Amino acid sequence: MSNEKGLKVLVERLLREDKRCLQNNKWLTIRVFQEVAKRNGENFYCPYLILPKLPSFESVASCKRQLIREGKFKKSFEPEEGVTYEPKTKEVVG
Repeated sequence: MSNEKGLKVLVERLLREDKRCLQNNKWLTIRVFQEVAKRNGENFYCPYLILPKLPSFESVASCKRQLIREGKFKKSFEPEEGVTYEPKTKEVVG
């Protein structure tokens, strides 16, 4: 789902319908994956019992950014749209 508004509508619906989504971001993300798969005529299954053992998606993305900043990958690497791997610098106003 590349449409940000569509994602927001889906997340809002899931938060209203499933109390677990409010309590657990991993569960919310899995439910989003399931809904997107269903819209595309596919199935997405993740056993609930393994959910607590999975790292957060934010932790995985953070590790990826750190490895890229450390130069572990070629400079020809193209980040996903809207994502930067460079540390933020302060603007000098003057």
